[in-house]
Amino acid sequence: MVFGLLFYFNPSEQKHEEAVAHKIESFCKENPSATPEAMLLCNKFGLGLIKMIIPELVTRQNFLLFSLTKIENEEQSNFIGIGVANYVFIFGDIGERLSQSKKNESSSD
Repeated sequence: MVFGLLFYFNPSEQKHEEAVAHKIESFCKENPSATPEAMLLCNKFGLGLIKMIIPELVTRQNFLLFSLTKIENEEQSNFIGIGVANYVFIFGDIGERLSQSKKNESSSD
């Protein structure tokens, strides 16, 4: 029965994307003097545009009873969270991970 509930309440990809968007919004509000790369993501693109980009970067790896949140680009994949029982928990400093992802994209150009 517990497995059935975990399977049924495994968060959707949309829930993972919403959790990442919320974490980015919180980061931008709480860290006005973050690294220049991270603040560029908050200021230049604006939170509205970041929300449009999230579906391109965020993926969900489904293990039926739980799921993993990842930020992916062409070269690498970074595990950033876990989804279980209809909740998604994002770990670590999202601003640092996003700026690393952005640096890797620009260095591959």
